[in-house]
Amino acid sequence: MEVTEASVALRKFPPSSGGPSLSLTAAMTCRGSLGPVSFSLAGAGLEMRLAFGTGNLGPLDVGVGFKPPTGLSLGLDAGPVQGGGYLRHEAGRYAGALALDVVGVAVGAYGLLDARGPGYSLAAVIAAGFRPVPLPLGFTLEGVGGLIGIHRRVDTEALRGAVRTAAGMAELFFPADPMAQAERLTTELGRYFPAAEGRHVFGPAVKFGWGNPTVVRGTVAVLLELPAPARVVVLGTMTAKLPTEEQAIVDLTMDVVGEVDVGQKRAAVDASLRSSTIAGFPITGDLAARLCWGNPRSFALAIGGFHSQFRPPAEFPTLRRVRIELGSGDDPRLDAEGFLALTSNTLQMGARIDLYASAGPLNITGGLGFETLVQFSPFGLAVDVWAGVKLRRGTTTLAGVSFEGHLQGPKPWRIDGKACLSLWFVELCVPIHVTFGSGAPVAVPDRAIWPALRAAVEAPAAWAAEVPGGLTAAIVAGPEEGAGVAGPARRVDPCATLSMTQQVVPLARRITAYAQGRPTGIDRFEVTEVRVGGQAVPAAAVTPVKDWFAPAQFEAMSEADKLSRPGFEEMMAGVAVGAATVRAGTPLTRVLDYDTVVIAGGQRQTAERYRPTRALQLAGTALSATAQAPRGRGGSEAYAPPPGAAPVVTLTEATYVIATTDALTARWDLTEAASRSEAELALRAHLAAHPGDATRLQVVPSYEVAA
Repeated sequence: MEVTEASVALRKFPPSSGGPSLSLTAAMTCRGSLGPVSFSLAGAGLEMRLAFGTGNLGPLDVGVGFKPPTGLSLGLDAGPVQGGGYLRHEAGRYAGALALDVVGVAVGAYGLLDARGPGYSLAAVIAAGFRPVPLPLGFTLEGVGGLIGIHRRVDTEALRGAVRTAAGMAELFFPADPMAQAERLTTELGRYFPAAEGRHVFGPAVKFGWGNPTVVRGTVAVLLELPAPARVVVLGTMTAKLPTEEQAIVDLTMDVVGEVDVGQKRAAVDASLRSSTIAGFPITGDLAARLCWGNPRSFALAIGGFHSQFRPPAEFPTLRRVRIELGSGDDPRLDAEGFLALTSNTLQMGARIDLYASAGPLNITGGLGFETLVQFSPFGLAVDVWAGVKLRRGTTTLAGVSFEGHLQGPKPWRIDGKACLSLWFVELCVPIHVTFGSGAPVAVPDRAIWPALRAAVEAPAAWAAEVPGGLTAAIVAGPEEGAGVAGPARRVDPCATLSMTQQVVPLARRITAYAQGRPTGIDRFEVTEVRVGGQAVPAAAVTPVKDWFAPAQFEAMSEADKLSRPGFEEMMAGVAVGAATVRAGTPLTRVLDYDTVVIAGGQRQTAERYRPTRALQLAGTALSATAQAPRGRGGSEAYAPPPGAAPVVTLTEATYVIATTDALTARWDLTEAASRSEAELALRAHLAAHPGDATRLQVVPSYEVAA
């Protein structure tokens, strides 16, 4: 064994109740070997502490103890098995890495153990790489691994942030040299998977290739975070080099983070290009998708962002355009960028090209671009186009030409815009209004709503019975023979709420668009009466049931409305009736009494029959084995309010009203507080009769109107 370093440190601590104290530490770093194993020990030694005051040496209290090492490294050279590992310790926190080559299989691992709190948390990654194993469809398996996290969670925001950096998530699961990168890897591991008591993360990872020769390589990890609410997180990195790895014209690398959160009822995907080129020119860009099937519903997919007039859903990230820089530097420079987006209301796309070049004091700058909104059936197109070029001296324009236009069509195509010519300080503009193509409007197919709505209402899936919160159905009722509105008659728990919902069209509103066509026949549907057991249910006992609908599928919208309206809005989907509508049948009465037997002196004697009072029967029911069973009394239900109790806190949906544009005064004569969709319809109906109010009225949230 060889000592390579020695150190002595003296530290003074603040005075305590017994007086000041000193600490003297002597530590060393040594290395050695034992057969095929070599080792290095850092920071091991002795620590002596002296406290002034009453102690074991009169006015001094002296303590001497072993100082544990701060780091330990091991190396192994045993023929077919080679490699090493290290462990670092610092204030209750342990970090380590391992790299071994076992008969041609590269095994790597790194991890982090934190024992500074009352408990502990562990995060570790292990992976093995080997010669490619052929798989079907041209794929090859190049490595397997996984992650384990005890009292850890997945920080998806940190992972999304890493995706949009230059480094990305490179080598998170399959590092080329975990020993050399151990400090960076363990730091990132702690950032992406922070400590969280009671949460655990597990999941496998694979490394694969595709093609012969291999032109696509990637890694994918599927992680499960438990317990409930469970989350599934998918992490991946993919690299494509075409036509070959050695002579790649297209070199693309993309990092991906996907998440499915069952508790929040949402899914998300984020991806970014990094270190990517096409023919040597850098290319960048982001992708994101969001799907929420909870409250509120929403869907959006964007590659490179959205239309400039579009308002993205809440929490949707800001995306970089897909951009390629054509040029060797800033002068000359030719940049191209674009985007493609899909929402429940719209399909959006756009692109632009920017040019810059200079010679001496003169420079040329210009560009062209477009943004498009597409409607499929009937086909429609709305395009904003711009183009221009300027000759400048420094930043002063000497001459220039530009065009801005709005194209809409077809049948007919119409262009509205202007063309401008600039000469020094003079600018001349000419308005443009051109119509071409056939003037016959595109035929809009007629769609009948009632057949589809009737089929949906008669379907068994439209009918549901739900017991109130806090209660558990003791039996499951099967169908009863006989005809009913929803096919076979249904047996319903008398404590349950019976509901009918459908997703064909929203109710209690006029439908102006349906199935990419024009509604024919009846265009408004309402539930006017509900009967249970042949008896009409009072209107006060009928509750509307709302669900989420995409308004663009049921309203004829302008392009501006499609860009500004939310993707989904709550609308009436059906009705529900509660337990108050239950009618009891003919009661059957039975006397509940007990035989009374007295055994005295070995003799059995029959006494008067015992009949418990109703109060005793109810008390016995509350203390029965069924009432005291664990079912319904464990987990969160143990702290739930009694069944049927009113909730302590309720959260209502946002409502909208029609208000004046100048003073935000609510126009209660036009509509009451309602959903945004209902308020928009009320305003549209009013403007049809009073077009002069178009600039005087607007739809705003209820909380914005003047008191």
